[in-house]
Amino acid sequence: MDAINQRIALFIDEVNMNPNRFAKEVGYKRPDNIYNVYTGRTKPSWEMLEAIATRFTDLNMNWLIRGTGTMLERQLDAEGEDKNNAGEATAGGQAGKQPTGEEEQRGVVTVDRMGNDTILAVPLLAQEGYRDKYGDAHYLKGLSSFVLPYFTEGNYRAFEMEGDSMEPAIRHGDYVIGSYLYNRRHLKPGNAYVIVTAEGIAVRRIVGGAKEQNVQLTADNPYYPSYEQPSAEIKEVWTVKGVLTAHLPASRPTGQDHLLPVIEALGKNTLLTQKLIAALDKVPQV
Repeated sequence: MDAINQRIALFIDEVNMNPNRFAKEVGYKRPDNIYNVYTGRTKPSWEMLEAIATRFTDLNMNWLIRGTGTMLERQLDAEGEDKNNAGEATAGGQAGKQPTGEEEQRGVVTVDRMGNDTILAVPLLAQEGYRDKYGDAHYLKGLSSFVLPYFTEGNYRAFEMEGDSMEPAIRHGDYVIGSYLYNRRHLKPGNAYVIVTAEGIAVRRIVGGAKEQNVQLTADNPYYPSYEQPSAEIKEVWTVKGVLTAHLPASRPTGQDHLLPVIEALGKNTLLTQKLIAALDKVPQV
């Protein structure tokens, strides 16, 4: 992929859009041209660059075309201080600087032949390979994808879950649908996220927000202890948006129907309660 394609892709992610949405923003009726540039298939035309510059006036075109300077034009606040805080990560950075940390974090968007966003399925058997090739568009093409209503615009993944760490909300074998989190500063305490590391893929809730060096994670199942995950070891973060499950609640045992009158009678009439308990003892076990 050419460097200018990479910078356009970085900017699309920086404004928290996908190729389909970005195409509409710059005046394209179909997303094909933008998607081809985003994935590195074709170079951007001068007409496309002009449309991008017209729509996003704070974008530094020297950075976009030549890779010099910062992504956004330098802006000064009322006190004359640079709004583009050097302490905040900007995709691209200075000329010749290699992006690090979150600057590299841009989820690969998958689309169908019509340019519509699809949900990529990552089953358990594919997760070991996914942890190494999560940013490889050619690898991701080999995974199955599908479309769901209300999940038609955005960057989504469906991860098959293993174990019981998030029961009862998520069970073993469920697929968790996640929306790609472009900026980890937006992590919210109490929300559930799919966390991708070199060691595995798991769903956990954030405790106390994101720290500079570590993120504290917890499971819904109290038998699993909370722990701190080094931020540098997290490859991807996906916000949980839904769960696909084949597990249906079991029907209520017949014996529970006989317990209801006992519960209602408790504390009201001791003799009646004793009779009901005696009658319950004679009910055949199911």
